[in-house]
Amino acid sequence: MRARSEEKQTREWIEFVLKATILSFSSFLISCSDPFVTVDTKDIDADLAELLHDTLSKAKSLPNSGAIRGQLAMTYDVNGFPDAALATYKQAEKLDPGTFAWPYFQAMLLAKSNEPENAIAAMQRAISLDPKYVPAWLLEGTWFIDLERLGDAKNAYEEAARLGAGSPAIAGTARVLMLEGHPAEAAKLLEPLSDAMQHPHLYRMLGTAYRALGRTDDARIAFARGRQDEPLRWRDPIQSQKVDYIGGFGGRLIHAENALKAGAYEDALALLEQLREIRPDDPALLSHLSLAYLRTGDPEKALRTILEGFELHPEYYYFHVNVAGLYREQRKIDDALRHLKRAIEINPKQAEGHEQLGRMLMQQGHYDEALASLETAINQGVNDPVAALHSSGLIEGARKNWTAAIHYFERAVEIDISFTMGHIYLGRCLAEVKRFDEARRALDWAEKLGTHPDEVASARMRLSVLDAA
Repeated sequence: MRARSEEKQTREWIEFVLKATILSFSSFLISCSDPFVTVDTKDIDADLAELLHDTLSKAKSLPNSGAIRGQLAMTYDVNGFPDAALATYKQAEKLDPGTFAWPYFQAMLLAKSNEPENAIAAMQRAISLDPKYVPAWLLEGTWFIDLERLGDAKNAYEEAARLGAGSPAIAGTARVLMLEGHPAEAAKLLEPLSDAMQHPHLYRMLGTAYRALGRTDDARIAFARGRQDEPLRWRDPIQSQKVDYIGGFGGRLIHAENALKAGAYEDALALLEQLREIRPDDPALLSHLSLAYLRTGDPEKALRTILEGFELHPEYYYFHVNVAGLYREQRKIDDALRHLKRAIEINPKQAEGHEQLGRMLMQQGHYDEALASLETAINQGVNDPVAALHSSGLIEGARKNWTAAIHYFERAVEIDISFTMGHIYLGRCLAEVKRFDEARRALDWAEKLGTHPDEVASARMRLSVLDAA
């Protein structure tokens, strides 16, 4: 009896050792059968080359670590080596099949390579590991649409909505409805959503729905409101993990700049403060850092950063433009004007400086100079020509140069038919020169837009007085 018991224990121990050996050998096979992917670093940023070398060396020192292999993949991914990243993510998934990020990041790269079917397959592996991760469902819905699998797309967006996705899921569902030929249902979803969010992409979707319904005027307004199209974004904490692996000063600075543009001010500030430790005197860094301080509610630190930059780079254009804005906020108008004029001397072809100077001169009542600056800004392609045209129209209206004012306001609403105040001032000016029917049409448009009812009522009253005179 005792002999049989000992024999059984010996057999179990041998089986355990064999299993352990097989598992160990399997891991060895994975690391040996999947050689490390390398990239050419000869002509890239020295800091980035060093990061890639160090990360690869770390992965080679721990060949069976899925986490470290994944870090290598992320480093390739965010620094512009998608093929190496994809192959290395696959290795990481083999080594560490329980981590959501590795198939998730594969899915994103496959989608960018125009492989939606493979992207969906990878995403479904990720979702099986974390079925409550909302961005995965939103992305899958988009790729199902690319494959014209509209039923699957609708299901993905419904699941995202159930998990609390909110507006991106509603927009995705509306897109499916449009493709299924139901523009009225899509518009019903998009109207309250676009009113609440005022996002250009939603306005463009709504314009498409209105156009399909034959609502031409409403479509024109919606497209005008969405004229500066930008994608509808959502938070993706898993994707954000890759930021830590951006290499090279330039690449990380571009990422910080993009974060500022996207309104992620706290994230941008954190990264810019890190970069200042690397290159404390870089003018572009200091300019962005000053803006980040301003956007996060610290104008004193913003001004101090710009002034420190001036000591190092007194001829840097953006320092003059940015400090002018800060001085204007502090009502130091003379200082602001001085810096704007110096900015224009340094780079006369930059429209931004001319526009800001024009606005400030207008506020000071220097109308001729203001008009000249605003016209220069418009001719040089200022980012917001509607605002510059509107300011020019206000100047001419203040001087009762009605015909000139009409010209500016007409140009403004031609660019942006959804610009309510442009229609209102156009109507007022037309009424002053007794073009009453045209004035009424302009005010009808303003009323249709529905954003400034009191101003429309006031303009109509003035029109009635002039028409009755």
